[in-house]
Amino acid sequence: MPISVKQPPTFSVTATGVATANNKSMFSLHNGSGGAAYIKIHEIWIQNAQTSAVTGVLTNLELRRITGHSVGTDLSIGRHDTNESPNISITAKTNANVSGEAAVLLDKWIMSNDEWAPGTLDLEGMAMLLGLHFPVWRVDEKVKPIVLRDGEGLTIKCATNTTVGSFDITVVFTQENVI
Repeated sequence: MPISVKQPPTFSVTATGVATANNKSMFSLHNGSGGAAYIKIHEIWIQNAQTSAVTGVLTNLELRRITGHSVGTDLSIGRHDTNESPNISITAKTNANVSGEAAVLLDKWIMSNDEWAPGTLDLEGMAMLLGLHFPVWRVDEKVKPIVLRDGEGLTIKCATNTTVGSFDITVVFTQENVI
């Protein structure tokens, strides 16, 4: 007898060309209260999007839990199946004011914000090629995903004092109903 595995609704949200700034929330995802659903984070992609010449620095990007976010620019949540919709309480933003930022890091990435160019065999070009093919964070079968319950969220913030460079950030998540 064949085994059928029901896959939960899956979504992606992308922030493109997000400029860096010290302590800026470059990306945030929040599961509002009373949504009757929780979110499981499966992949995070961060790609250097700087194409014009700049002199950059090594940039620290930090993944932290938050309890809320406001203002900023709303991001559209993409459906992997057009018959499924994200819970109305799930919101994503760039350049948001975040609240309740946790002191504990979930993860940290050090990336160059210099420009990159296809064909240029330098550190930025090599890092960009890897970034196009591999997420910076991915769940495997041995690790539980980051779970965002009611009133919980996450932020990817720039923790470096720099104003040059930009990044594309994509987060892939599933939505599961609270039982």
